[in-house]
Amino acid sequence: MFHTVHEAARILRVDAATIYRCIRAGSFPAKAWMARVLWIGLDGDVEGWTALAAYGQDPHLTLARTRERTDVTGLVAELSSYAGPEWTADEVVVFESFLPGKGAGGSRAAHGGRSRKGSAPGRGPRYVPLAVFPLGHP
Repeated sequence: MFHTVHEAARILRVDAATIYRCIRAGSFPAKAWMARVLWIGLDGDVEGWTALAAYGQDPHLTLARTRERTDVTGLVAELSSYAGPEWTADEVVVFESFLPGKGAGGSRAAHGGRSRKGSAPGRGPRYVPLAVFPLGHP
């Protein structure tokens, strides 16, 4: 696992923009009847993404999150044979997510001026962009 955003960028760096395609779907946990996350797989030049993936996960994009366990069996089944059009990624934006009421504490100064507190209770997660890395640029 990488230790910094810049290490992640180094792993993802490629010589040119990269072509991807969204394929199949899944959930976390893998038992779709009790999911909290619905994701779609990523196909193409995914070697860098695979190196970044935690816990042996396949490269993916998160489509939806829920606070409560939800049955997404139908959605996963419907998207299981999906193969979308190719698209070009020319940059990667790394976000930090703050779940409602799940603040990590700490001062703003210690975290680059950003508050480490989570979203307000009853509201959705808050996402803060940490860095943007153009693909194909050293």
